[in-house]
Amino acid sequence: FQDISNSIYNDEKEYFIGSIVVKSNVDEREEVVDGQQRLVTITILIAAIRNYFISIDDKKRAWKIANDYLISQDLRTEDEVHHLILNENDHEFYFEYILKENAKKPENLKSLKQSHKRLYEAFKIAKKKLLKFLDLMKMSKN
Repeated sequence: FQDISNSIYNDEKEYFIGSIVVKSNVDEREEVVDGQQRLVTITILIAAIRNYFISIDDKKRAWKIANDYLISQDLRTEDEVHHLILNENDHEFYFEYILKENAKKPENLKSLKQSHKRLYEAFKIAKKKLLKFLDLMKMSKN
């Protein structure tokens, strides 16, 4: 998160997150072979950015971010299409407590699986870093 913040603050035009290796599957969705953590981290940050726009009542930008990067809707079936699907042990938690626009805090953090705790902690850190970054940007404009 710090590296991304520095890149934005330094007005860099591009940001390299590293290589992502994918393979094709029978169900027409690609499977990430290498780069899962980076993609999940970026997606968590994008969810935090979407939530920020929701919090300032900028629903148009929030919808655009969600639709382009997180969850869109299949026009034919009207089903939600998750742009990144985690393994079967983590995806439901990831969807319920991070990706959903109105995601709530898990009721009992102590009873969560370790992977769920890490996902939720990353989400809390992303929100905190985003707000700190926005404050720094406001201060630098003044």
